[in-house]
Amino acid sequence: MEGELNGLSETLLLSVKKEQPVDELVAQLEAASFERLVSELDSDQREIAFWVNSYNAYFQILRKEQGLEKPQIYRLKKINIAGRATGALRVLRCCSGATRC
Repeated sequence: MEGELNGLSETLLLSVKKEQPVDELVAQLEAASFERLVSELDSDQREIAFWVNSYNAYFQILRKEQGLEKPQIYRLKKINIAGRATGALRVLRCCSGATRC
């Protein structure tokens, strides 16, 4: 389904803001295939929306649930999307379009 990962990233961010459980949503993002990520994020707009939502959600998760602070949030590879561990700095670069993710 087109845009499913974008919807998932939006739902994750909303759930974090509402302080609702996010484990299942995080697991779905982790389990998504890299091929699916590439296929669904087929435009700059979709890609940027996905990464902005993901960055905002995971930043809050890492601070609130894992007790991490800056600069560890940026350096540590604590974000797993499509089976690939990355750090918030890499996700932030994806948000800005500085890196093709």
